[in-house]
Amino acid sequence: MIDNDKVLIKKMRDSEANIEPNLREALDVLHFEVNDRDNIVIKPNLCDFRPAWEGGTTDPRIVEAFIKIIREKANPKITIVESDHAVATADEEFERMGYKEMAERLGVELVNLSKDKRYEVVLEGHYFETLNTTETLLGATKIISIAKLKTHIQQKITCNMKNLFGLLPEKYKAKYHPFMSEVLVDLAEYYRPFCIIDGIVGMEGPGPSDGYKKEAGMIIVGNNPVATDAVAARIMGFDPERVPNLRYAEKKGLGTTKPEVIGNIAEGKFEFIPVYSYLSYRFALFLNKCSFRVNRYFEGVSKFISLAGGGLMIFARGYYNSSEFGTLFKKDGFRYVRGLIIRLKVLFILRLKT
Repeated sequence: MIDNDKVLIKKMRDSEANIEPNLREALDVLHFEVNDRDNIVIKPNLCDFRPAWEGGTTDPRIVEAFIKIIREKANPKITIVESDHAVATADEEFERMGYKEMAERLGVELVNLSKDKRYEVVLEGHYFETLNTTETLLGATKIISIAKLKTHIQQKITCNMKNLFGLLPEKYKAKYHPFMSEVLVDLAEYYRPFCIIDGIVGMEGPGPSDGYKKEAGMIIVGNNPVATDAVAARIMGFDPERVPNLRYAEKKGLGTTKPEVIGNIAEGKFEFIPVYSYLSYRFALFLNKCSFRVNRYFEGVSKFISLAGGGLMIFARGYYNSSEFGTLFKKDGFRYVRGLIIRLKVLFILRLKT
């Protein structure tokens, strides 16, 4: 049994000797189980140019400790993944942050998700109708998010929920930023990660890339990304119900922002950007979201008018030649209109039910 609403905090000094026993105890308390048949995928936060000791990326010592603990219990396949981001490839980050050397030493695989074979899965989520995923992720029996304790100028914090953003294989992901809460909830619901937060050295100020390192001396472990990130938010001095993606996730039933906590949750205070700066970032995202929806609306109107024009031609002369659909006859027009009416009826019924 895994405790979904329990989050464990382990204080520790920045010492490699302290990491493994503290992480082992946390996994035991939360009843984390593994067997030989498992295919474990580990997602650290490597979407930054700054190393772990500067608060930018996940400490490879935590990932190594996790792998060693798992191998004490069983011998599953283990893969470490990351995707390309705007300023670097995953392969460059693996080498720069010490993961390539560690993977070779421990005999685990590194996978750049941006190069992995891709598949589309039907999701019908809060943002994604279909989700672009990869062969490695589809083969996983357990996905482990090992995130970093950092501030974020648009989301207030970036921990496990935001770490899942790197599971999208696209290199350029800025188009998703106005819809970040919806995107992250879709990813968390689909992948259901076990969660670890590297808080040995975090980041405060204008994170996730331009902040300042913050000695926090802890790891935070939980099974639910909302619950785990909510505890992290309190430790950093934020109200989790005012963190946009956590508020949205709790509203959608993904997890609670008030989990049972094992350990000392003594709230600290991470420096953050001025409130007017944060509000300006949020307002810019709101305008981007509005712009997208307006453009999508007019694209839909334009397509409808174009189809209506073709339909009128069919009914006027009995057929219509289209480069997109070929030759259409009056019977095709009747079939299309009947299908459109049925779809509108189904959408109306579904809207009434929700």
